[in-house]
Amino acid sequence: DLMIEKVRDIVEQLKALDDSVKVDDIHSRLKTIREDAVRQLKDRQELFEGGENVIRLGKHRFSVNVQQLDLTTVTREERMVLHLTGTNFFEPIEDAELNGLRDVWQQEVVSENRDVYRAEYLAYQMLDQLYRDPKFDPAKFAKHEESQLVADVQRFMGPRYQEAYSKGVHDHDAAKMLRALVEMKSTLGLLRFDPRARAMAVVYWRYFAERAQRKLIGAKLRGYGEVSAAFPDAPTQRKYVAQLHNLLEQFVNDSGLFEPTFLTQAAEYLFAELIKGDQFVISRTAADALDAFQLHLKSAGHAERFAASLAAVEKDPPSRFSLARDWAAAFLEKQANTKDASADLLDYVDELAVSLISSEIDRQLIGQGRASREITGMVGSHAVIREGKYHLNFNQFIAKLDQFEHHVVPRYQRFVERKKELVEAARYEMRLDEFRPRVLTSFVRNRLIDEVYLPLIGDNLAKQVGVVGEGKR
Repeated sequence: DLMIEKVRDIVEQLKALDDSVKVDDIHSRLKTIREDAVRQLKDRQELFEGGENVIRLGKHRFSVNVQQLDLTTVTREERMVLHLTGTNFFEPIEDAELNGLRDVWQQEVVSENRDVYRAEYLAYQMLDQLYRDPKFDPAKFAKHEESQLVADVQRFMGPRYQEAYSKGVHDHDAAKMLRALVEMKSTLGLLRFDPRARAMAVVYWRYFAERAQRKLIGAKLRGYGEVSAAFPDAPTQRKYVAQLHNLLEQFVNDSGLFEPTFLTQAAEYLFAELIKGDQFVISRTAADALDAFQLHLKSAGHAERFAASLAAVEKDPPSRFSLARDWAAAFLEKQANTKDASADLLDYVDELAVSLISSEIDRQLIGQGRASREITGMVGSHAVIREGKYHLNFNQFIAKLDQFEHHVVPRYQRFVERKKELVEAARYEMRLDEFRPRVLTSFVRNRLIDEVYLPLIGDNLAKQVGVVGEGKR
């Protein structure tokens, strides 16, 4: 052994220095280590059979549990329990905070759950980082070769080892998603905001904001638009977005017309529109749905019925929008069941409802960007991937990953922390260190122990727990 030879060389050097005390100490320790190693090897050869999992005591053979004794948590019968590894010990955990995090119990890693594929989370994080860089050029990014893009993703995911990415799988899939996301974000313009968020902003601004307030805020934001054109890095944008967020939040709480899920997006979209004026973009999907809806009403003879129903609630904006939403939902649900319908059609119910209560739409405001595309050649395994294909809807992707990033990830991280706290407390209370086996260096297996005591112990254990093979209890 090279290490032993090195120790002997050190001993010779100490002898040359006449340091006899250290020489004797090292000789003694080296001798003890050698004797222990020989004894352990002899015991293993004479007592163990077939490796370290079967031991012979007298005429009986027993299986040996070599698993390290430790405390962990497992889910059992829909409850979180403490478990001693290698034993049948299970103890239910009674903790209100842990029970409150039940929705993330089955989540294995911070970056993925049943709804979110970890390559999606990787692409989402990298997309956010790219657009935080003021020097980022989407056009230049689009020219990157696939190998270069994969290498960029690998560098980004390298330090994120806790998110459990697999090289050759998640970097490959995330690179494909990232390229599509950057291209779509560049071509969509303000259609990058979810149609439900845009509908919320339009309904509030046109039908619920007070006239004086609308006039004042509109003037301020148009003025800020001039400032940002001259000074793109002006720091006051967040202040205006926060103000719009508060107004929209009050509107949502008072009217009950919308869920608060898209409040942040609605505030950012409204800000982006108002710094340019008070015209609102319309998606091609919603515009096509409006044309199809009007054509259907005319062909079915229901146009007058529709107009009369809205006219009856014209003076009550909440009722008017709710009724228009009912008409839009009924029509789009029917359309969604047709063969060639888009899988995302029902996301445009609110936007179609806004168009229905408007006197007319400006065709020049129709955006031409498409929010959906299919990505092929995916290699990962998850419910969102089918036969190597991934359906990417930009709006749904951002909404899903926003919710995952800001709600699921913090809950999962707290779940892991709380489990660790509970395990550490239980480990201290159980004093597990006192139960871990340790080698007694002064013990010597002599003939009395080997030929008398060990066979007696073997006979006794055989009656209690059985032996390896057919004699196992």
